Amino acid sequence: MYCLTTLSQSTFCINSIAHYLGSTPYDDQLSPRDHLLSALLTMGEGYHNFHHQFPMDYRNAYLWYQWDPTKWFIMTCSFFGMAKNLRVFSSNEIEKAMLTMELKRLKKTQEVLEWPLKADALPVWSLDKCKHRKSR
Repeated sequence: MYCLTTLSQSTFCINSIAHYLGSTPYDDQLSPRDHLLSALLTMGEGYHNFHHQFPMDYRNAYLWYQWDPTKWFIMTCSFFGMAKNLRVFSSNEIEKAMLTMELKRLKKTQEVLEWPLKADALPVWSLDKCKHRKSR
């Protein structure tokens, strides 16, 4: 009974925790997030940002080391012929989404940094001003 209750609550927490806790490595337009703790609690469903960005993919986690036992189970079933036609988004599309998010993060950092003035905004000293300054 305790196990069933824990499993049920873990499943229900996807609609709360997985939309608030974690990072958005594939898309920040939607609220789902990826987080290891929520993935551990929900048997891999915690990689919710990936799931929402690539909904036709059978995996919840793209990287081999991410906790997603459902992915591993389905891959095992496929190996033994019990699952067929597994849909997977191309690595190129996934990496483009990751790159887009990284560029957004870098752009935010760039906007906060102080950059030198443009050449046309720098003060211009005439030769007379330089001589006057040197004579002091």
